[in-house]
This record gives sequence, C-alpha cells and structure tokens, in this order.
Amino acid sequence: MKCYGDNTGSIEIQSRYGVAPYSYSWSNGNSTSKIDQLSAGPYKVTVTDHVGCSVTGFM
Repeated sequence: MKCYGDNTGSIEIQSRYGVAPYSYSWSNGNSTSKIDQLSAGPYKVTVTDHVGCSVTGFM
C-alpha cells in the first residue's frame, strides 16, 4: 500500500503442498491465486487441492 486509504495492496498465494490444480476462495469473492487493488483490512482465503483437501488462512 502506498498511502492510507489507497486501494493499491495485493496478496498472492503460492501453493506448495497437496495435489494440483488448486482452487481459491477469497472473502471478497475472488477465485484466483492473486488479488489486487486491495484496501487495508483482513482477508480470508481457502485453498482447496484437486483431491478436496483444504486450508484456510487470514491475511
């Protein structure tokens, strides 16, 4: 983020374990491994691998 109140943040998830391909479910509705144009605040993501194993994280 460049300045308080800007929507210039980004988060990128790099999955290393599990069975590819992975699906992503973000609290803001996005479904990609990288989200951009974010304002400050908490973000939740659930990553699910090809066999259905999932993990949830908070940023």
